[in-house]
Formats: sequence, C-alpha cells, structure tokens
Amino acid sequence: MEIIIINLPRRKDRYNAMVRKITEITSGNIMPYAFTAAFDGRDLPNFPKTMDTANKFACLLSHISAFEYAFDKNDVIVILEDDVIFATDFVFKLNIFLKYIPEDWDLAYLGIYSMNPIIEPVVTVNITATRPDDKIAIIDEKYKISKLISGCTGAFAYVINGKKPHRFKELMEVLNKHENYIDNTLTDFHKKLNVYALIPTICAVEPGYSDISERVVDHIPTKHLFKM
Repeated sequence: MEIIIINLPRRKDRYNAMVRKITEITSGNIMPYAFTAAFDGRDLPNFPKTMDTANKFACLLSHISAFEYAFDKNDVIVILEDDVIFATDFVFKLNIFLKYIPEDWDLAYLGIYSMNPIIEPVVTVNITATRPDDKIAIIDEKYKISKLISGCTGAFAYVINGKKPHRFKELMEVLNKHENYIDNTLTDFHKKLNVYALIPTICAVEPGYSDISERVVDHIPTKHLFKM
C-alpha cells in the first residue's frame, strides 16, 4: 500500500505543507508516498462543456489517472488531494480500517463531503491501543465501518482496491466520457460498487483557496463526521 497525493505543480505551498503533514503522520511507520502532478485547468481551454469549467475537467482527469495508477500497480492505493488534514494517529486508524473492512470492498472513503449521508453501519471497531511513541497516551475510541448508500462523496481522500480492476470497468467507461464531475460520478456508483467509510472520518479538507472553485472555501461538510 502506498499514498499518492494529487498536487498542482504551481501550488508549491500545498506541496510543502503536505510534505510536512505526511512526514508527521508517517513518523515511525513504513508508508511510502509520492506526489503526482494534477492536470491544470489553465492548460485545458477546450474542455467539454458538460464539465462546466476547465478546473472541474482537470480534477476529473487527475482522478482518472489515479485510478489507472492503482490498477497498473494491482495494489491498494490511498489517493489524497493536496489540501487534506488528518486525524490523530491517522496511519494506525487507516490500518485498522483496512483490516476490518468487509472483504468485498472496492472503494473506501477516508473522509466524507456531506451533512446527511445515507449509510449502513456494518462493523463496529473498538480502537484501543498504546501509542508506540507515548506509552502513557491511550487510544480508546469506537468507530463504525459503514457502507455508503447515497448523499455523500469523498474524492478528496479515498482508497482504491486496485487488485479488482474488473469491478471498476463500468465506472471507468463513464468517467472517460467526461460528462460529469468526479464526485457526482462516484456518488452515482455507490449502489454498484461496494463503498465503505470509517465513521468518524479520519480526513477532512483544510479551509483555504480552492483551485477548482477559484475562491476561498471553508469545506464545512467535510468536517461534519470528522474527528481530529
């Protein structure tokens, strides 16, 4: 398993911030990570009109590339956008999530963009352990691994089961038609793929300037179920 971070090459500030955050969360853990260059809407003046804006089209292409990378690797790949924030003990909780997630999983959200998601809790996990770097501090929290039905998305932080490319054939065909934004398309496939999330979520989006929306965004819906 490795982490792939989608980053616009011109956003050096986010690159540097993510290096710092990834270094913090992977301290003492073997978790390889790499940055991949995001498509830039500024370079796509002839975008499909179905996509609304060049920036949304660029975001779609970036995520299509991430999916293809996971399938080429035939592995479990964590995909992060470059403005995410992480829960305490992120790597530990991620590993617990993937240990207990039902075997039929295709896609796993680490964060959810929604105020009222429709979900079905399937597994309750008690995360109780001593942190390796602090023998006094104890993690003692209850999480629910939930199957997502509708009313939410989480394309800013998710895990692809790249070992099952056949499960994504129809999704990839739809994505490559370039007719809808990545989040909307993923939501449409929640009833066709086995999509799960860990509740409370372990990723959210940091407030700040959005290159997709071209404005400052607070991203409050990503924090509704997030627990730092």
